[in-house]
Amino acid sequence: TEAEVIRLMKIFNDLDVDHSGAISREELFSMPQFRANPFLPRILKISDESGDDVMDIKEFAKLMSVFSIRATREQKLRYAFRVYDVDG
Repeated sequence: TEAEVIRLMKIFNDLDVDHSGAISREELFSMPQFRANPFLPRILKISDESGDDVMDIKEFAKLMSVFSIRATREQKLRYAFRVYDVDG
């Protein structure tokens, strides 16, 4: 919905402290709720489809969609498997 897109953009913009249009590892780790997550480096690695070590809005939206209430159980399980499958 439009409200969800606006909310997603607000979260993205809040995380993008330097207003570069992308979220760096440092910007994510600066937030306490992310800093404590031991899987964050792996989540960043599999979410960064372009391989440029930052997450753009498209990559961020894909990541957040997995945690949406609209994501199916299968989508969530596949993503969880990708997090744990470190050797591909």
